[in-house]
Amino acid sequence: MALVHVSDGESAKTALAFKAFVVMADLLGLTWDQRCLLLAVPRTTYHRWVTHGVGPTDRDKRDRLAYLLTIYHYAGTAFPGGGGAKGWLTRPNTHPTFEGIRPLDRMLKGGMEDLLAVHHVARAAEALWS
Repeated sequence: MALVHVSDGESAKTALAFKAFVVMADLLGLTWDQRCLLLAVPRTTYHRWVTHGVGPTDRDKRDRLAYLLTIYHYAGTAFPGGGGAKGWLTRPNTHPTFEGIRPLDRMLKGGMEDLLAVHHVARAAEALWS
């Protein structure tokens, strides 16, 4: 896999975004395996990122990170009551995209298309309520 060159400014932003992801994952009570699945990385890579305070350098992983943080933001804005983003992500949902499962479970299927599907629903909800 080819790595994309990341400038120092981008590295700092990615490290900050990764720290935000860790906080979000802690709030959601995600296991390390779930975190690795969402970011599509092995445990050793995730451990290295946590230990060294860095984040992904390749585009796919940075995109995943951005989608995950944006989903959390949109959900928190759209559903400030009832548990906010955590409540929306962790409760079963009747929207056709989720078919009765939790949005988090859809994301944990692991595909980029799953993140995009949840992102689209969260973005639409945020647009509706903001």
